[in-house]
Amino acid sequence: MPARRKSTAASARTRISVPARGRSAREKTRSKRASARRWRRRVRPDLLRAVVADTKSLRWTSRLLELLVEELYVGDRLEELMESRVQRLRKRQYPQAVAVALVLRHSWLPDDLDCMLHQLGLRRGRRSLRSINNARRNR
Repeated sequence: MPARRKSTAASARTRISVPARGRSAREKTRSKRASARRWRRRVRPDLLRAVVADTKSLRWTSRLLELLVEELYVGDRLEELMESRVQRLRKRQYPQAVAVALVLRHSWLPDDLDCMLHQLGLRRGRRSLRSINNARRNR
């Protein structure tokens, strides 16, 4: 005959308290999600319109370029390719740095890279990409 499990108050409390904590965590998660949805629906649109108004007078600065590069996660590689730290680039180099940063960000897949090169109007880069791809296929 199999041994019978003893029902103790401690084990009963454990069985009861675990689901209660789980429900509480689920309720907190639900509440956070609902709060985020409300914020996105009610607060975010007005906030973004205020930001648009606040940024009308912005000019290119090294800090703005640095923030963009950080957001694209291409900092070290961009500096290596540009042969300069982002902070030391001249303002006339900013468009080039932005274009290179975008290309870097989209260079992980050939089709994505080709699309970005096309959007930037960089025909020579697209031709180079095609010839490299063709050479690899013919090996």
